[in-house]
Amino acid sequence: MLFIVLAVASGAAAETGKVKQVPLTSLGKASIRISFGGTIKLTGTTKSLTYSQPLPAEDGSQSISSLTVAPSPGLAHELIEDAESRSMKLTWTDPPAGEIEYAIEVMVDRRAFDHPIASPKKGSFKKFLKSGALTKPDAAIKKQAKELAQGSSSDLETILRLARWINENITYDRDYSQNKVDKKVPSVMAAMRGTCDELSHLFIAMARSVSIPAREVSGLAFTGEVWGFHSWSEVRLGDAWVPVDATNFQVGFVDATHVAFARHGDDAKFEQHIESLGTGMFSVLDHDMDVRIMKASTAADMLKAEMIFEPETVPPGLGFKARLVLENPSNSWFAGPARLVVPAQFEVTEDVIATYVLAPGAHETIEWSVATPQTLDQGATYWYRMGAVLFPHQVAASKLTVAAGLIDEVAAFQDAGGSAVVALGIKNPLGESHPATVEICMYDSWELEGEPLCQTGESEVAAGDVEKLEFETTFAITGNFAIAVKAALGGLVDERIHKVNVSASP
Repeated sequence: MLFIVLAVASGAAAETGKVKQVPLTSLGKASIRISFGGTIKLTGTTKSLTYSQPLPAEDGSQSISSLTVAPSPGLAHELIEDAESRSMKLTWTDPPAGEIEYAIEVMVDRRAFDHPIASPKKGSFKKFLKSGALTKPDAAIKKQAKELAQGSSSDLETILRLARWINENITYDRDYSQNKVDKKVPSVMAAMRGTCDELSHLFIAMARSVSIPAREVSGLAFTGEVWGFHSWSEVRLGDAWVPVDATNFQVGFVDATHVAFARHGDDAKFEQHIESLGTGMFSVLDHDMDVRIMKASTAADMLKAEMIFEPETVPPGLGFKARLVLENPSNSWFAGPARLVVPAQFEVTEDVIATYVLAPGAHETIEWSVATPQTLDQGATYWYRMGAVLFPHQVAASKLTVAAGLIDEVAAFQDAGGSAVVALGIKNPLGESHPATVEICMYDSWELEGEPLCQTGESEVAAGDVEKLEFETTFAITGNFAIAVKAALGGLVDERIHKVNVSASP
């Protein structure tokens, strides 16, 4: 799981205990400061120098709250935008030879989960069904996309299937693109590897192969350690564009650290441009980008999610069912992965990652078959808190007890002669009848000191039943005493110490 450290206000030092770590995908809203700066060296005579810096887009999920350009002698600036991107154009007229510094700071407010998915059906947008040079599918891509879409209940589920297949089958390889030139999707499919650009292009090609309009988004995203350039996709559902990040397997929504800069049907560009007019020369001495989250808040749970273990207590080496019960109380469709998280020594029969598609008001139950490790001490009791993690981020967890659980209850009472009679129940958690052997040992103290008085017994216990046993002893009940019980059934062992306090009569 990725974690992000939330930064404090600009220029302030973080105090110990004041910096909070939260899961990256749980951020619902974030104010992100992006600073671009650098130095350009001029030689000779320059009539004009122009530098263009891409800026974040403004759409339904993000907006610019402030934009500043540091003053510089002879500098004029203007905002340039079209349907696909926007940029800040800096122009210096008759700049002197020497070094010119520039600085642009933009504050972006991201709202990751504010816009519901109103429809699971593809929308109509013919322009984004046409393939470009990078996204033109071959027969293998079309065949794979159609196989994945077969039997899907909706276009949203198809999108989920496509994103999952790419995420699980195409290896992310940052060195795959040579000289930063993206490969065409048939090459990506053949090599089964690529960067986020290629994974995005392949997703777009597959979506279009099943007639779902799609386009590419380029911008910035946070890996949990560093900010960097990133590409993801958008699909047309109903009359809205819905984001899909196949690289990180986020469908329908992307986390709040995704900052979109440009959108394009084939290759969304995130590029700086420098041009000069005159007889002089220019060189870029440095160009820096600094990105910081200045303020953030976690998203409220959007689904009702409950993890149920059946049974809640299971003997070592035996299996149980882990059931994730989901309910969608919102007005949005949701689709995504649900990952079962259990200790490494537990065995899960199904894939630990399941997927779900939920309409508004709908319910769904996901079930895994899990086996506890046989290597656990049969006579001990273990408690595990575990469950499932979903995207959009949510955790559903519950407690599982691992113990043989053969001993149901232990009680002692005094017979007419003053001796102890011990009564206990023996459970059979197995699927068939087994004989149970029981040993009880009576001690004169809670510390189990001295020689005990022991007795053994045996009884057949039917599957799922509790058999009651009684032991009549010659142990005289006085003061504090302890009963050590050991039971065995079908290879399972359980032990319990039952301490008794006998109060003196008034």
